[in-house]
Amino acid sequence: GWVVWLSEAFIVLSLVLGLFSRAGGFVAIFVSGQLALGLAGISNPYEWEWAYIQMVLLSLVMFAFAPGRVLGVDALLRPRLLRAAEEGGRLARVVSWLT
Repeated sequence: GWVVWLSEAFIVLSLVLGLFSRAGGFVAIFVSGQLALGLAGISNPYEWEWAYIQMVLLSLVMFAFAPGRVLGVDALLRPRLLRAAEEGGRLARVVSWLT
């Protein structure tokens, strides 16, 4: 129900806005992986298993390359967070990893 809706809304907002895009990719790995596992082996001609595997692979790419650092809000946040992390901010260090 609502947990799936909230996680999908978070994925969309994070990847479209480029805000915490690495965290959005991480959540997307689990959501798409759950779909791939849950729908694997269904003998329905209208379900394409490769589409769910492709969703998992694209989620891995989003997690690995953090696209928000180039064209997103993360590009504005990351330099400030790194500066704060160098000054000893533990929270800034953790949040900078999510961007």
